[in-house]
Amino acid sequence: MKKIVFGVMATVSFVLHTMGQKNNSYNAVGVDFVKALRILQNDYDNGKIKEINQTTTDYYLGILPIKATVNEEVVGNTVNALKTSNVKDMVMNSKLTDFSKEILLQSQTNAPDIEALVDKVNHQKLSASESEVVLTSLAITYNLNQTESFSKCHIDGQTGPNACQAAGALLGLLVGEALCGPLCAVGGAIIGAAWGSSKD
Repeated sequence: MKKIVFGVMATVSFVLHTMGQKNNSYNAVGVDFVKALRILQNDYDNGKIKEINQTTTDYYLGILPIKATVNEEVVGNTVNALKTSNVKDMVMNSKLTDFSKEILLQSQTNAPDIEALVDKVNHQKLSASESEVVLTSLAITYNLNQTESFSKCHIDGQTGPNACQAAGALLGLLVGEALCGPLCAVGGAIIGAAWGSSKD
């Protein structure tokens, strides 16, 4: 009986989780992003990841359930930005429109209504590439907020179980997107979130 109840609860939880952000066409990226981060976190915790280099990133890009591109420039620039920058400055210094900058900053605040932010983006006339970057970031943040905590890290003024991962993902996403477009944005986001997971 316990197995049946657990199975039903797990199925309902999975369906609600994957269907949770119906208004964002990039929600599947967010779902796959969390799966990929879970694999990386598990391998990091078990000592399988010793360093981030091209060999490591090539290996994980081959096994992770997400489509991304990572090269040495994305890795180096993302890690450098994580060490020297903050999310607000990165967002404000990006080439995004003021509208998109405001949406991304709102997504990193205390208890953001991500679905309402997605609606605003869907009703705004943005270039296809900018819309993709912003909606991808919102999908990642939304799905991280629906997941149990990866670490004990927290950021003042932010709630959600994975505030450090969401902030790191946004920073990495902006670095990757500026270097080589949407696939590098996702790659940078993974590096940023993994970095955030290592902060306790």
